[in-house]
Amino acid sequence: MFAEVVPEPGGRFDAVLTYVIPEALRQRAAVGAQALVPLGKRLVPGFIVGLLDSPPEGVEQLKQIVDIPAGGLVLPRSIVALARWIAEHYICTLCQALRLALPSGATARIKRLVRLGEGAAAQRAAEERPEYGGLLDALSTGEEASLQTLTRRFPQIDVMTALDWLRARKAVKVREEITRAVTRARLDPLLEAALPVAEMRAEATRFARRSASQARVLIAAARAKRPVRASALAKRARSTRAAVAALLKRGLLRVRQEPAPQARKRRPFMFTLHEGAALREINQAVDQAEPRVFLLSGPPGSAPEQVWISAVEHAVSRGKQAIVLVPEISLAGPRLAHSADLREPWPGRRFGTGVALLHSGLPEGQRRQQWQRIESGEANVVIGARSAIFAPCPRIGLIVVDGEHDDSYKQEDAPRVNARDVAVERGRIEGCPVVLSSSAPSLESQHSAQQARYRALSLPARPGWQGPAVTVVDTRGSSPGTTCSAKLVLAVKRALDGGGRALLLMPRKGFSTALLCADCGQAAKCPNCDVCLTYHLAGRKLMCHHCGLSQPAPDSCPACGGTRLLLRGVGTQRVEEHIRRACPAARVLRLDADVGGKRQVVGKANVIISTGLVEATREISKVTLVGVISADTWLNRPDFRAAEVTFRFLMQAAARAAQAGRKGHLVIQTYQPDHYAIRAAAAGDCAAFYEVELAARREHAYPPFSAMAGLVVSARAQQRAEQVAKALAETIRAEERITLLGPIPAPLAKLKGRYRSQMLVLADDHEHLLRALRSATAGMPRNLGGVSVQVDVDPLSLV
Repeated sequence: MFAEVVPEPGGRFDAVLTYVIPEALRQRAAVGAQALVPLGKRLVPGFIVGLLDSPPEGVEQLKQIVDIPAGGLVLPRSIVALARWIAEHYICTLCQALRLALPSGATARIKRLVRLGEGAAAQRAAEERPEYGGLLDALSTGEEASLQTLTRRFPQIDVMTALDWLRARKAVKVREEITRAVTRARLDPLLEAALPVAEMRAEATRFARRSASQARVLIAAARAKRPVRASALAKRARSTRAAVAALLKRGLLRVRQEPAPQARKRRPFMFTLHEGAALREINQAVDQAEPRVFLLSGPPGSAPEQVWISAVEHAVSRGKQAIVLVPEISLAGPRLAHSADLREPWPGRRFGTGVALLHSGLPEGQRRQQWQRIESGEANVVIGARSAIFAPCPRIGLIVVDGEHDDSYKQEDAPRVNARDVAVERGRIEGCPVVLSSSAPSLESQHSAQQARYRALSLPARPGWQGPAVTVVDTRGSSPGTTCSAKLVLAVKRALDGGGRALLLMPRKGFSTALLCADCGQAAKCPNCDVCLTYHLAGRKLMCHHCGLSQPAPDSCPACGGTRLLLRGVGTQRVEEHIRRACPAARVLRLDADVGGKRQVVGKANVIISTGLVEATREISKVTLVGVISADTWLNRPDFRAAEVTFRFLMQAAARAAQAGRKGHLVIQTYQPDHYAIRAAAAGDCAAFYEVELAARREHAYPPFSAMAGLVVSARAQQRAEQVAKALAETIRAEERITLLGPIPAPLAKLKGRYRSQMLVLADDHEHLLRALRSATAGMPRNLGGVSVQVDVDPLSLV
């Protein structure tokens, strides 16, 4: 019996190797099991991804698996199948795909245990190399010692070299075993004072001389009117967790039992006829374990979230598990923790302790702990960002992708997977329904619904819902550098007078986007990237938002020495300056990466300027006005998805303007008021936009009417990048039913000191596209001499 093994997923070695399974280990051999295998002169952990009855043709000598540890990590068979699909679809290795599915800290490690060998051999070795005598003496008890222990005890010698030398002379014996990395979640219990207040104060006085830090903790605990978390108590006392732990050990503090979630009677949500019909259809698919894909959509004012929440509840009531993907890590907790319409926290009150959060932002110990809760079936609902799609659910019954259109589901680093598409494939593998929820679905999902590959569930706005008033401001006649039109300023004043807030969106940081010389026309550019440096008013700095370069703004042109330097373009700082002049009484706050520390004072501001509808703006209350400073920023991007991105953003802005529970207002400033994306967003007409955009995509054979991949070749030398790109292009052109655009310099032709050449590969379907990409990449040499080739299947952006 033979096994296909991926050694060291995520390590330097990148291949699938075949090993012989010894008779003694065959009972433990299974797809997904962890194994200890020889790789060169080392023993490394790996995962079994396939079992074979016979070895591959032409292979004669195969090494044996050393161990398959009992109780070791076993990936579900479905996850291994999903990793194989990812490797096939996104042109990456199975090693890279499998790494995505592994929880942090789950990969086994090799533990080397050393004991004394033959007595005579050890004595001879000690005489020949006296410096190793101490090491041999430490092993003379006959017990095994770990390599880590020996290294710590004998820092003056190279223990690895010593063991190799001693092992060759049979003076020591070394045994390797596979061990799981054990990481403990940092506990944060509820604590309370163990003594009355007067006695706690007396203890604090007694501790004052011995430990001022512990004394402060005792005082803080005495003042607390209710149990408090250990971390919060240490913070209140300006102390440390160690001081809190010491007092807990002394019995001066005690742990208060966590209150169990109380099942409170909630007011049932009243579904409309359309919502009820959609819910019944999803629930039926859950009951029958049908691998159907539902596209659940509706304009602002509809309730798709309530539908899929109830579907999750139905799946759990049937003894099944559900995975809920959200676009951002921050939404995995707070945003989904509350549902105003249900008058109760969600999901805690509905599912109690059966909810697991799973995302890359968790500490390693907590992530491993959540993984175990999911794997054991203790957690019924898994909520997280894109990595949560790999949760090891043994009873999965439903997958929900909330905001399926969101670009954050697409991974920026290799392998460049889209969690939405991975979710659809996992639903097919597991035999469970998938719900893609969005107020403005992606063109790909919309087209799949039209082709009956997905089941479209469209919800109308709920009765009595009022959308925002929309004003489109034509800025074609405005003077250069104008940020806020008179209509937008008037709208801001009216919003503030009515007790509301204004949210102004400008997707460019800084004060101006370019510093130009009026004499020679030269713009200040980043030496590492092919972009203009952004001028920041604070500190008069020029910054590159791609590589992080920062330098003082010059007083004269470095090219010609001219002193007539002009600022062109608009950034968030210029918008802030304009609003402060126009509305002196306004409390203005700018939210972008340059002022990340101001989030805690959002509650005091009534005009918020942001680079977009980012997480920090989602929970700001009383927003009655949303102003889009320049819709053309998205519309003029050199990308075939520019219109779709613009339309979707404006629809989200409209929904944000209507969240305050009163009549909202959306102001859109644009140089292209007649563009179909602007007109459709202003009217809230999704059908009109999809009709025009799909026709344009069909005419140019762009996705979803074709399969696309982007290739970017980068190198330190421009000539080398172009040379490799041309060779790659010739190989791709030889394939049938393929259209190749390029290679040409990428929109960012130089980025972080590397020259970039880009090409687009188009095919009728993914089968022909992937065949061409595999053929091209397979013929490339492994060592390209510093040249990097990035393959992005189904790219969301060409910039």
